[in-house]
Amino acid sequence: MITPRNLADSAKTHIITALCTACSVGVDIADMPIFRAPKNITIVEVGIIPLATYTGHADGSVWAIEKGSTAIAGDTYNATEGSTPPEVGAYASLGTISNADLLEGDVVTFSVTNGAGAASPICVVQVEYIIDEDV
Repeated sequence: MITPRNLADSAKTHIITALCTACSVGVDIADMPIFRAPKNITIVEVGIIPLATYTGHADGSVWAIEKGSTAIAGDTYNATEGSTPPEVGAYASLGTISNADLLEGDVVTFSVTNGAGAASPICVVQVEYIIDEDV
């Protein structure tokens, strides 16, 4: 009999996508809810896909996925430190996952804090997870 326990992890992975608004210069996104954990889950990957061009890279921005005030993943796009922003339509991981275990009902949020001259594009946020009972 085939059960979730018999499947490879890649076959048990669920993907949530959320469309997040663009931020003009001087505007941030703070704790925008993107999904609620349907059961106890483990997040395995988080990333973004920009749908327009990022501007103001020299001034930088910080992108973060969190549960409450607890960081799950994030990246800094900045000319002197951090990563280069992804191209339009290209997937970019938001880095190493920490605090990956969520309880049923936990809400995952997305935040962008832009530098003085940075403007962040509209983007798709993608969260991949495994339901704990499937492990």
